[in-house]
Order: sequence, then C-alpha cells, then structure tokens
Amino acid sequence: MSPPSNWNLLLIASDPWDIGLVREALSELEENQYARSFQKTISWQMAECLDDALDLAGTGEYDIALCDLQLSDSEGLHTFLKLRAKAPHLPVIVLVNRSAEDLGIAAMREGAQDYLLKEEFDCLPLARSIRYTLERRQNEIASEEHWGIDKLTGLLDEKEFLRRASYAIELATSTGLSAALTVVEIAMEDNRADRTLDVLEIAERLRGLFEPPDLVARIGPIKYAALRIARAEGIPFPRWVTPSGIPVAHAHARFDAGAPKELSVLLSEAELALSENKLQTMEAFLRQD
Repeated sequence: MSPPSNWNLLLIASDPWDIGLVREALSELEENQYARSFQKTISWQMAECLDDALDLAGTGEYDIALCDLQLSDSEGLHTFLKLRAKAPHLPVIVLVNRSAEDLGIAAMREGAQDYLLKEEFDCLPLARSIRYTLERRQNEIASEEHWGIDKLTGLLDEKEFLRRASYAIELATSTGLSAALTVVEIAMEDNRADRTLDVLEIAERLRGLFEPPDLVARIGPIKYAALRIARAEGIPFPRWVTPSGIPVAHAHARFDAGAPKELSVLLSEAELALSENKLQTMEAFLRQD
C-alpha cells in the first residue's frame, strides 16, 4: 500500500522521449493549481519492458500505471491485457500512436482508464488524465466502504440522494426552512473517449460550489443534483461557470419558508427548466464550432 502522503506511479515505456514528457507532466502536478487538488505527492518508478513491469505491478505497491503499448518485448493490446491480468485493480492509462488510436479505444473497452495520443502528448492533458484517474480510484475505494456513493465521482448516488433529500425536505417543511435545488447536465451525450473526464470535472466543480450539509449527487450518467436547506428566504443559487469545451446546462427550483413543496415537485420544476436550457446550451455550443 502507498504511504498516506504519496501516490506511487509505475511508468512502463521504452522511448526516452515519452519518458521525458512524463517527467514534465509530473512537474506540472507539483504546481499550485494541481497540488491543491491532489493533496499528495507523486513518486514514480520506471519499467522499460513488459517483464519488468509485470514484476513491479504484481507487488501491489502502485496506485496508477502509464503504459506505452509498444515496448521492446511486447506490442499492441497484448501489452495491456498482460498487465491487467497481473494487476487487475491497477488503474492504467495507455499511450498510443495516432495511427493506432483504435488500440487505445480497445484498451479502454478492456478496462483501461484512459488513452493518450503520443502525437498530442502534452504536460497538461497527461496531468489531467493522471489526476482524474487517481481521483476515480479513490472514489472506487470509498464506494466499496460506503454504501450510497457513486463509484465514478464519489458523490452520492441517485438512490441515496433521493433518500436524504426527502428527509431534508420533510425537515425543512416541519421547521419552516427554505430549500433550493440545482440540477446540472452535460447537454450533449456522445461517444467521446474523454467523456468520463468531463463527468469528473463537473463533479469537482459542484464540490467547489456546495459544501456540507448540502447534498450533492450524480443522478444519471451525465446528470447531477444538489440540494441546499437554509433559514433565509430566497436562498441564492451558486454561480455556475460552464467549463471550457463542455456543453453544460443547469436549472434551479426552490421553495421559501411557509410555502413548502415536495421533492418530486422541485425535481419536476427543475427538469422542465433544464430541458429548455439544454436546447439553448447545445445551440450556443455548436455555434462556437
């Protein structure tokens, strides 16, 4: 197991150029914008062939692996499949050439967390992929320990949100409190390989906008909900800033003290407004292209 203050990364690559770029990416993670969200340092070790990688991965000491699918002793999807068989719980990001992008997609179908193109290899995309892969792994571990947690994002899942939100609405109604519901959805569903990263980015933004005892949940593949209970009337909704490159629609519903509504009514009102906002969001997003 990794020490509490450390992430252990296994780099599996033979190409010195790839190794150099990974070094730069890890330096990026040490900068303030990343350090605040990681809250851990990253230590890493090299394996220049698959045989060495399998020996190291089998120790169970690593939290994540970056794996070039073209090694000196192994090529193609076989590289990832052998690594997965040896360390099935190790999150893996694979590195592929653009001409072999189908290998990256195939690896993700077989369980890889993400793939990156060597021709577009850059510090920030790699740092982002590492960050979200580690975050996803933390959330998976947390969800195994805590019932009602969404495995991908670490937010409440839909069932647990509805349970807790129903109780919160009942409490607000009986004690004269106000309630505000926010619903957020990625407005365009497609098959992009990086959609999982989008889902995680929106989850992270919601964590920054809401805090306990607010309830924040992932209630669908690309949909979220957040509920805030407060004493004041006219609870202000958090200011939502749409992430660059992700078409996101959002909508709100509320009730003030003395005029309560059931959770189902709040959800219906928010969903109605969301359906209108989604169309506007998609049109605006497409005009940017």
